[in-house]
Amino acid sequence: MFKFKLFALVLLVLAFTSPFGYSQENAENRDTQTISATVESVDYVGSSIHVKTDNSEVTLFVTDDSVITKGNENIELQELGNSDPVTVKYYTSSEGKNIVVSIADNKSASRP
Repeated sequence: MFKFKLFALVLLVLAFTSPFGYSQENAENRDTQTISATVESVDYVGSSIHVKTDNSEVTLFVTDDSVITKGNENIELQELGNSDPVTVKYYTSSEGKNIVVSIADNKSASRP
């Protein structure tokens, strides 16, 4: 019984400390920012992207509720490439993490 309670506690802690614990509902009640940037790197395992604007660099966390598009089509995180120009809408959580609401990949759909 003790092991079960410990396991349940660990799951709760992970759920509330993971960027995946944030939902799109939270974005509706928060101030969002929109930036135009270039993808510097994509962390598929950690579900984050690092982008560079003209005057700063930002790490953003992608959740299951984040929407990623290219043109009129939804795409997956792994379809973003380094150097792709993007427009990102995000908010900063109370823990200081930048949570993606949406990413628009502005690179031509004809990319090889």
